[in-house]
Amino acid sequence: MPWRETEVVEQRKLFISRLLLGEESFTELCEEFGIPRKTGYKWKNRYEEQGLQGLADMSRRPKNFPQQTPNEIIFEIIRIKQWKEHWGARKIRDYMAEHSSFKMLPHARTIDRYLKSCGYVTPRKQSWQRAFCSEEIIEPKSPNDVWTVDHKGWWKTRDGKRCEPLTVIDRHTRMVLNLSAHKRKTYKDVRSQFTDIFEQYGLPLVLRMDNGTPFASVLGLHRLTRFSLWLLELGIVPNRMNPGSPHQNGSHERFHRDIKRELQAVPAANIPEEQQRFALWRHEYNHLRPHEALNGKTPAKIYQKSERVFNPKVAFEYPPDFDLRKVSANGDFNWKMSPVRIAKAMAGKYIGLEDCGEPYLNVWFCDFCLGTLTKKTKNFTPSEALCRKNLGRRIIN
Repeated sequence: MPWRETEVVEQRKLFISRLLLGEESFTELCEEFGIPRKTGYKWKNRYEEQGLQGLADMSRRPKNFPQQTPNEIIFEIIRIKQWKEHWGARKIRDYMAEHSSFKMLPHARTIDRYLKSCGYVTPRKQSWQRAFCSEEIIEPKSPNDVWTVDHKGWWKTRDGKRCEPLTVIDRHTRMVLNLSAHKRKTYKDVRSQFTDIFEQYGLPLVLRMDNGTPFASVLGLHRLTRFSLWLLELGIVPNRMNPGSPHQNGSHERFHRDIKRELQAVPAANIPEEQQRFALWRHEYNHLRPHEALNGKTPAKIYQKSERVFNPKVAFEYPPDFDLRKVSANGDFNWKMSPVRIAKAMAGKYIGLEDCGEPYLNVWFCDFCLGTLTKKTKNFTPSEALCRKNLGRRIIN
């Protein structure tokens, strides 16, 4: 039979019971139980003072805490959490470091423990899904290198009208450049909104977007649309994600989750009131809310406007040795009396043909190579990616 496990408290009770019988000396009893005389007297005294309850282990918690967080700081932490229920410990600490007069603040983990003990933190379900990023995704090194744009999933205002939020963020500084409410997501509305954004903040080098309307057409040449062609004319590279891959724009999707929790959960009465809420929330996000990716700073402290000024009257001038062709309404251009299919979205646009020697021609739209044209067979082969090269120059009409 296996040995029966004996608890420590039961051993102490047995020691006291044998001691009370008085059949053995105190020294012999301590040697039998394998404890020193000092320990034996300790449990004897506890039994005499508290009875059997005194044989249990006492709390090891210190009686005083010289470095305990003052109640004033704890109250301020709870106040900020009640004000911004979705802020975590690190954001609360960074906000207090910027806006409070406390000289010493507890660590973020300490704040997190206080929030958990007060019931303000709900454990998040673990996700073991691993996200793989595309090699084509361009990462920024400074402000205005990469902007990200997307339409947040729509919701209805209280008057039953559809609200389509358009969001634009600077990828490097997380600065929210636009948060606007629209009734629909059309090319006309998006271009008009981007015109205002470009006039206020200048032009980025790259604009990252998904494959939704009006940013991209999955079936078109290089997924080009009228909107992305307008970007190419301005010298902005459209950086499209792979279809069905929202993780390639993860920071923007995380931003949309904040919108869903704090704005979409309680819709406004109508679109104008929704836009007023958007403006206040955007100001708070840019100027008050500390960002963990920025080491606790706010986006407005880091972001700077682009040096590339927007001019709607700028046109691209191809090199003089290029052969110019105008794309017809059907999306093709003529080469030696025969139509060559290219893209219907480019109707009315001028392309440049660069003679590379036999047997190919490079087909350019502004300073982006679309593909190659075989002279004899007149077959157009798209390039693997939009390759940019400073060929011509942009002039003001």
